[in-house]
Amino acid sequence: MSGFKRIPVKIDAATGRQINESGAVVREADYFRLLFDETVILCCEFYDLEWSGGIAVMKTHTVAEEMTLSAFGDCDFDPATPFMFLAEENSNPVLNYVNVPGDWHGDTDADRGRGQISFRINTNTARFEQALKAPGNQKYYFLIIGVPAGETGKSVLAYFRFKAENRPSSSTGIPVSADPEYLNAQQTVALLKTAPEFEFSVDGSTNWHTAQVSADRYYRERRLAGEWSGPVALLVGTQGEPGTPGADGADGADGAAGPQGPAGETPLLLSGSFTSAGLSGGILTLTHTSGNVCLPFVITDNNGKNVTLDEKAVSFAENMITVDLAVFGVLPGTWKYAFGGLPGEQGPVGPQGPQGPAGAGNGDVAGPDSAVDSQIAVFDGITGKLIKDSGQSVSSVQSAAVATAKSASINTQTDSYALVIGDAGKIVRMNKSTANTLTIPANSGVAFATGTMIAVIQAGTGTTSVTAASGVSVNDVTAGTGDLAGQYKGVMLIKTATDAWDVLGAIGSIA
Repeated sequence: MSGFKRIPVKIDAATGRQINESGAVVREADYFRLLFDETVILCCEFYDLEWSGGIAVMKTHTVAEEMTLSAFGDCDFDPATPFMFLAEENSNPVLNYVNVPGDWHGDTDADRGRGQISFRINTNTARFEQALKAPGNQKYYFLIIGVPAGETGKSVLAYFRFKAENRPSSSTGIPVSADPEYLNAQQTVALLKTAPEFEFSVDGSTNWHTAQVSADRYYRERRLAGEWSGPVALLVGTQGEPGTPGADGADGADGAAGPQGPAGETPLLLSGSFTSAGLSGGILTLTHTSGNVCLPFVITDNNGKNVTLDEKAVSFAENMITVDLAVFGVLPGTWKYAFGGLPGEQGPVGPQGPQGPAGAGNGDVAGPDSAVDSQIAVFDGITGKLIKDSGQSVSSVQSAAVATAKSASINTQTDSYALVIGDAGKIVRMNKSTANTLTIPANSGVAFATGTMIAVIQAGTGTTSVTAASGVSVNDVTAGTGDLAGQYKGVMLIKTATDAWDVLGAIGSIA
């Protein structure tokens, strides 16, 4: 067990520079210091640095077991003068000052495989004292030298600066052995045996806590209920895959009303949001206190889609605006409205003028700003007033049409099954050894287009019955049912009207 003071030193293996816990190069204010007439142990650790998003990932760098190591301090690199101190590796245990057993933290042994090297440094040398007494501002350098096995050439493993200081005496000013700023050997051992306290923080300055969580980026420690250390950055692992995006937050509250305009020209602004569930018979009703007004309006959803309304869909009455949205059916999601302008008396409707000559057809349509050139536009919803970008070019649709003409997708089911919208144009194989049912749903639940064709095959030994949901007619029989003729027999279902289907093929009578 060693009672000497230990000084931890982290080293970037690629550059040989001293670094801190965050991987940054140590600057002058944080150089470690050595005092005259003391023996200390430098516990050096070598790391390979990888940077991810501005954060260093520190991985241990192995130091070859066969390499002979030494460390020294100097201030002039003059061959005529000795080193300020020297710690060499020697096969004689008495003369060996490198990786002495028990010199590592916790009285353990340094492990080269984990990049650990310990050096015993004795600063009670004549050259160290001379360097302190030399005039001018001296700079002191610490070097670690390695000689590979079987070689004579030297390799500099580390090269950085340190502070060399005197231990002043209150009477003579010469180097002395005692320094109240340092603990003696017995105090150091006692301190090492005392368990430290740790606290963690997200930002290194607030909300310190004892239980570490994944968001923490800093820690601090103290012993014997003394002063807390400064914040120390925690090492962070490689960045994980991005998480699933969270759900959209709720709409914010309406903003404050704008400033009042000049007298007689008070603007009216009505804005808010609604869903289809909040409409009465498809009618949006807005009330205000500005009399009979006729204002511009806009209705849009959270994805930038707009509802284009003609003049018959909006009515302006005394302190009320009504918007007929019934023609659009169910508007999915949350929609926003905004009516604004200067209120005034609505004039009488003038007579309709004569029809002008046929124009060039330059009317605008309502569609997204993100449309891609040369891609096909399709209706958005069932109103015929909104369009969207299909994401398909003419050539891709033609290619898909050719592929579709050659084959149809197969949907195999092993139990009773109700058709879904994706079954349009497919072959549904009912593969079950006991009786099973294929149900044609009502248009209100699954809105197949009129003319949709779906092939059904009884692939199993169990009898497949084709049955219509309530309100749906099959071969003019409401909610009718018929059994397929047997295994590997099939029928074709054809939608002829909103809730009417024809069944053609190997099926019994519909009842």
